[in-house]
Amino acid sequence: MNGINYLADTNCFIYLLDQHPLIDEFLDTRWIYSYVTEMELLSKKGITKAQDTLIRSMLATCVHAAHTQEITELTIELR
Repeated sequence: MNGINYLADTNCFIYLLDQHPLIDEFLDTRWIYSYVTEMELLSKKGITKAQDTLIRSMLATCVHAAHTQEITELTIELR
């Protein structure tokens, strides 16, 4: 077992940022996220420097999923 409990999508991080109680039960678990989530969070229109710093800090506590061209092509095919 690699210790990762959940693949977190962008909404998980948005709930965390908003301190939504729905996310509370997952706070003590280990998350992995994709580059898509990272891009969506950090490219939000109007993001402040403080928000950028907070998001980067949150992401640093998680595992970043390795991205390859093969994953990109498979995603395109599946969509």
